[in-house]
Amino acid sequence: AFVAPPGMRLIVVDYSQLEIVILAHLIATLFGPEDPLVERVRAGKDIHGPLARTVFGELAGDEAVKAAADADFKKVPLLKLYRDLAKAGIYGNNYGKGERGFATSVFLPTGEPLGPERSGLLVRGMRVAFPGTFRYQDFVREWITREGFIATLFGRYQPLPNARSPKQGWRNRAWRQALNYPMQGGGQEIMALALIMAMADGLLTSLGFVLSLVVHDEIVGWAPEATAEDARKRLEEIMVNAVELLAPLKAEGHTGPNWKDAK
Repeated sequence: AFVAPPGMRLIVVDYSQLEIVILAHLIATLFGPEDPLVERVRAGKDIHGPLARTVFGELAGDEAVKAAADADFKKVPLLKLYRDLAKAGIYGNNYGKGERGFATSVFLPTGEPLGPERSGLLVRGMRVAFPGTFRYQDFVREWITREGFIATLFGRYQPLPNARSPKQGWRNRAWRQALNYPMQGGGQEIMALALIMAMADGLLTSLGFVLSLVVHDEIVGWAPEATAEDARKRLEEIMVNAVELLAPLKAEGHTGPNWKDAK
């Protein structure tokens, strides 16, 4: 559906693991940079493979998974499956999903739900591998109970009156909203600043870059075929440097005649 005009190439650049980077920044801000998640994100290392190793190797007792290298989890089909399950765990946990939720909403390739035993193993593995995420969630619950609001990275205020409700279900809903708001709101703020910088950048303008579309954490545009690669590199630089966080932003882009090929 998205095709570059004649003589142009489409440029697609998106942030890598933006929500996880924001989470790592918040953990580092609150508790220091020594947390395992923060250390891996700052070093540019994968977080999903190591969690899969902890859950399905160390805790489940599979020696082959336990001995697997980080790179294997993106190449070996069975290990990639374990990595995908770990990824679902990290993102679900980021928004307050617990063992019961994972048991019924995460599925194996056979279509079978993860089930209570395996979901319990997944949550236990996350506590072992990345304890800072749970420390952050406890902090958020205490904060909104005391203060009645949550804020984004740049201070946009979201009142949460139900955080003090006598009904546990309402309190839990407010807590999940509080976990979501800094990630989604912070991501929007970062993207907005990146767009402002891109549109004001003289080099990008001189390369003939034209902004076309924004898709969540992805910028789509085009430039003349002769300058498209230089424009892509410059847009990546702008997006990475839009905001300075304690966990560095990452952006990766490609060019092509259409959106599919540029992905």
